[in-house]
Amino acid sequence: MTEMRRLSKAEMRQRGRELRALLNEWNPIGIPTLPAGDDEYDCLLWPLIRMLEQDSGVDAVATFLTTELRDHFGLDHSTQSSVEFARRAKTWFQSSWEGTRV
Repeated sequence: MTEMRRLSKAEMRQRGRELRALLNEWNPIGIPTLPAGDDEYDCLLWPLIRMLEQDSGVDAVATFLTTELRDHFGLDHSTQSSVEFARRAKTWFQSSWEGTRV
């Protein structure tokens, strides 16, 4: 098993900001303009980071997203959109943060 590098507090904050920006860009609830630092998707942010740290598959991440959007936000959301975002999130994590953990 490969040793995971622990992140500094500054790195943890940076990783959170980057994923928040991706979530805000995806904007599944359709808020017209999200202000910088918006926390609308923070309920997704940290569980999603944990899933990415654990190398969860695209299908598992998409299922999590679809379920949260339905149960937390009350949306009948496109599974395909969740799959596309899950792929994007995994690519981001693998290229920037793979092998790291809190």
